[in-house]
Amino acid sequence: VWLYNEAGLTCLVQGNLTDAVALLRQAIEFNRGIEGQEDVGRQHNRISLNLAIVQIERGRLSAARSRLRRIRDDEKIRGDRVYKLAVGYLGLIDHLMGNIDKAERQYKKAIDWSRRDDDVRAAAVFLNHRARLEAAKDPEKALLLLREARQFADTGGHEDVRRHIVLSEI
Repeated sequence: VWLYNEAGLTCLVQGNLTDAVALLRQAIEFNRGIEGQEDVGRQHNRISLNLAIVQIERGRLSAARSRLRRIRDDEKIRGDRVYKLAVGYLGLIDHLMGNIDKAERQYKKAIDWSRRDDDVRAAAVFLNHRARLEAAKDPEKALLLLREARQFADTGGHEDVRRHIVLSEI
């Protein structure tokens, strides 16, 4: 299960989304043999979160939203990183679908949690998305958010995230 999830993540980062979907779905299937047939549980939610990110990248926003809502609802009691990431990515979906106020609230939660928990990757990712949301209203504020996002990405050595931030700065 772990290896399929990691291979799926590698494909995601490399932009090979078709293989990422196949590998992550296989990881979910194998995980059913461990956690049971119901699609709940910590390991399932981690893999499912990765699959939702791939779905966002592929433009499958409705499928990603459904998956993220299930994760958020299942993880709410624990309130750990998977829950927080699900909230942040739901913010991204709202952003992409034009639900700006809702996106702002969800980004704020995800960024605040990431800063508090010293999750530099998540902070960089969601600050980047927040900056892109802000760019139309307040370009100066957007640049400040991008600068902070880049600092987080640099601190954590997250080159893939840093490159996304550089693209946002253009």
